[in-house]
Amino acid sequence: MFKLFGKKKDAAPEEAAPQQEAAMPAINPALDTQFSPEERTILAVTGPEGFVGFRNDDSTTRTASIILSAWVEEDGDNVHQKPTPMLALADDTLLSYLRARVPRDFIIKVRVRLAVDGSRLLMTGLPQPAFDPELKAILDQQKAPQQVEDETLGVFALNRSLGWFQGEVDWLEEPALVGFAQEENSAACLETAHGLLADPAGWDDKVRSFAVGQLADGDEEFLSRLMLDSIQVHEDGRFEFWFSDGEMEWDFAVCISGTLSDGPDNARKEV
Repeated sequence: MFKLFGKKKDAAPEEAAPQQEAAMPAINPALDTQFSPEERTILAVTGPEGFVGFRNDDSTTRTASIILSAWVEEDGDNVHQKPTPMLALADDTLLSYLRARVPRDFIIKVRVRLAVDGSRLLMTGLPQPAFDPELKAILDQQKAPQQVEDETLGVFALNRSLGWFQGEVDWLEEPALVGFAQEENSAACLETAHGLLADPAGWDDKVRSFAVGQLADGDEEFLSRLMLDSIQVHEDGRFEFWFSDGEMEWDFAVCISGTLSDGPDNARKEV
């Protein structure tokens, strides 16, 4: 179980198109000032996730958000390929509409405003399906399977919806999921994995002992129930071991993090 690979806030599966007509809610002044007043029409490639929504303080609207993999102005030729968030204020009807009508891995046409700092977009009109040859090539490349191979550890396949490369390794004669973020240097991340797997028994003992000392006051019963689910490795030598309850009675996961050079340095429980 990769805790950081888990569910996103307020995520939902695609659903049937709503019967009510969707409409764009008015933009509040605080959000309005963060974006240029100029509206533009863009064509865009949606990323490997659909729209998610975060409940706003007024409890009647949400901030809907989707990551665009690439976008270009309708009459322009400068394709922006840096992942860009596109936001919209949405009530429940509009959020359902967006989830149903704007699939992941899709090309859309939509009216937007660009953030003052250029980092994100604000949706001002309802998206429509679209086509563009250059964006189609980007989309095809985006959907192609990606993997990283290591002579010792094997194949790490990209989980596109989570943005992590994941592979299974042998850890003390038991399978364990090992992964690293797509944006990190894969070779450096694999060096971290190699460092741990050079002495799995020693690292397993260090990590479990640290967990018991920090979270259970030396309770050996706690130690016996720690079941390793996954290991996250990073390019800077950091790691995170994720454990669950072997008897399935806990409602939390245990994460022990640290570095190859200094060992475990943090223990926490996560619901």
